Amino acid sequence: MGAPERDPFLDAAPPPLAVRARRALAWVAGGRVAARAVSFLSTVALARLLAPSDYGVVAMANAVLALAELLGQGGLGAVVVQRRALATPELSTMFWTNVGAAAALAVGAIAAAPLVGAFFGDARVVPVLRALALAMPIDAAATIPRALLVRELQFRSVFLRATAAAGINGAVAIGCAAGGLGVWSLVAGNLAGRAAGAALLWRAAPFRPRLYARAGDLRGALGFGANVLAADLLQYVHRHLDAFVIGRLFGTGALGLYALGTRLMLVPIQEVAGTVGQVLSPALAELRDEPARARRAFLAATGAIALVSFPLMVGLAAVAPDFIAVFYGARWVEIAPVVRVLAIAGAIQSVAGVRSVFLSRERPDLARRWAVATTAAYAASYFAGAPWGLEGIAAAYTAAAALLWPIGQSRAGRLIGLPVAESLLRLGPTAACAVAMAWVVAAVRALPPVSALPLAARLLVSVAAGAVAYAALLAAARPAAAREALAVWRRK
Repeated sequence: MGAPERDPFLDAAPPPLAVRARRALAWVAGGRVAARAVSFLSTVALARLLAPSDYGVVAMANAVLALAELLGQGGLGAVVVQRRALATPELSTMFWTNVGAAAALAVGAIAAAPLVGAFFGDARVVPVLRALALAMPIDAAATIPRALLVRELQFRSVFLRATAAAGINGAVAIGCAAGGLGVWSLVAGNLAGRAAGAALLWRAAPFRPRLYARAGDLRGALGFGANVLAADLLQYVHRHLDAFVIGRLFGTGALGLYALGTRLMLVPIQEVAGTVGQVLSPALAELRDEPARARRAFLAATGAIALVSFPLMVGLAAVAPDFIAVFYGARWVEIAPVVRVLAIAGAIQSVAGVRSVFLSRERPDLARRWAVATTAAYAASYFAGAPWGLEGIAAAYTAAAALLWPIGQSRAGRLIGLPVAESLLRLGPTAACAVAMAWVVAAVRALPPVSALPLAARLLVSVAAGAVAYAALLAAARPAAAREALAVWRRK
């Protein structure tokens, strides 16, 4: 019997890891900045056209669909990224498994929509959930093509298409909102953006599935994928349980407001840590047999993330009322105290990503166990803080993030020889500079000439003062910081 047929995309001889990682990091960073800019501008426009309750309805539907989508993927995308060898028949089997499972779960979501509406006590969720469920098979069809591009660090193709999809999403949603379609503008934009993103990814990846599926081809993938899926499901509970708790206890208006707070909190996690993490994960997979290099790469990457995420989120906490009033409008300002607290959680979580270490060491079981621990802690925080409203939930959540960080670093550090103390030494000066920057911003905002300025001007002065203060403080405390960040992927 001959060797299994290989996909030519996987057989192409790649450049050295350092070269590919540098290119990938540049494209991930540029692509995320572009996609985030498009998404942010769209959200600013939509926030002035739609009510918080419109966002709350969509958040309720998305909380259910995110679970269904995870079940449909089965962790197979991570298998493609992490496995050393894959043949075309295996990829085809995984593709059809994803699409079939997603289609079945979409039907289930459509049938269960009335139950979801009854749970939240809002009948508007029913048609919205049914419409958004149509995107599930579309997303599933893009899972394997995207994973193949990520595996080979082809982020140029991924993020050019993601930015285009975000633009289509925003354009359709804004057009519909301007036409008075309300919550349906968010639905239409979501469906259009996902369809466009999937179509563009198909054009980028040379993989084309065959009309072939064999259960035996999944045997090797299911063990790894099952652990990844379990970790993803627990992460889902972590990220979406708040929607169920708040939607059930406080209604769509409060959920819409809180959703804005969590969206801002996730900026450093998705856009800063995610930028580095998307490159770090496949890079660490190639360094699985070199723990010393993996340790250096992880430490340098975490330090680079902190240089951006710490001042970004501490600064947001300092100017939250003005920021929200200027960009989102006066009716959203009441969420400013929650944003201030969640911003600190965002800063902590941006440097808490240890899953890539577990998976690169081929220990998905550790990723699953850590997901169990974090999900339990965050779930407890939602219920512990609920009696004190949205601010109580945010405060309890932030406290849980602070308690979990050293534990996660310790567990991952054992695999690559990285003590928690060394991580603290790398991150401590950056955190101190960010806190000192916040004090400078508060002092500047308290000056009578500044406090008397219009909102937009006061926000601009505050941001400028914070940027200058942080740069000066960082130059004094860590003069080599900028050089280290730029050199993250030049290290051999």
